[in-house]
Amino acid sequence: MINPIQAKPISFIAQLYIPALKGLKTQTRRLIRGLDEKEGWLVKELEGNRCKLYHPAQGIETEISSAWEKDDILFLQKYTDMPLSEAETFFRVSAVRAENLQEISNADCEKEGILKCETSGLYQGALLPQSKDYAYYAEIKDAYRSVFEGIYGDGYWNLNPPVWVYELEIRSL
Repeated sequence: MINPIQAKPISFIAQLYIPALKGLKTQTRRLIRGLDEKEGWLVKELEGNRCKLYHPAQGIETEISSAWEKDDILFLQKYTDMPLSEAETFFRVSAVRAENLQEISNADCEKEGILKCETSGLYQGALLPQSKDYAYYAEIKDAYRSVFEGIYGDGYWNLNPPVWVYELEIRSL
């Protein structure tokens, strides 16, 4: 049984909102925050919702906690600052891990909600700038890269930053 009072908010861009509602988006990646620079960090070890990161060029190590933990309940926000009282869709965090962004597999790209166009066989990427059309890609990782950079900014894929990976299960009250 879900206790909605303990639920924490989660939001997705419009493109990933419907796949999340349909249970097609069962994973989400979020940048690990709190690092002075995004490039060069490697995930060293993970214990629960705490991650040790190592920066070989600088010879430093740091430990960071995740915002969400296994078994946390999240409510899907339709808009920024939507109150919990309006929530209709809930997720349970079934697993948490950390990895560098480019470690994502093709199967994980599917779990991220990257859809394949039935007619063309191409994967839907991010919205094109100044357009209402999506970019399409032959490779699923290229489509995911475009969506990720559409959220976080151009060049983030090449930085290969550490990310939290959350496995999600859709739940109802």
